[in-house]
Amino acid sequence: MNAPPNPLSHALGTWRIVPPGDPQFRTAVWARLQAARDTRWAAYVRQHAAASCAALALAVVAGGWLGQWQAHRQATQDREVLATTYLSEIDARVIADTHAAPHVHH
Repeated sequence: MNAPPNPLSHALGTWRIVPPGDPQFRTAVWARLQAARDTRWAAYVRQHAAASCAALALAVVAGGWLGQWQAHRQATQDREVLATTYLSEIDARVIADTHAAPHVHH
């Protein structure tokens, strides 16, 4: 059993769009490219103020968070060194062990 041909398929198959030609199209494209190339950094930032502010805010937050994380790591490391040094200075057993052990110089 054959289905009857679909008139929509035939209409879509024969449909062609012919846009009107613009003789200044290529010139206009190159002019826009040149204008974009001549745009200075400050002008670009002003034109894209929302995105620029969002990027700046993200950079400040990320920098602050990373700085806090680094400072916490450093403080923890310093605290461990201070505690070890302090205990080695006041703990009699540690002092006795360091005086009893022979010092070997390499």
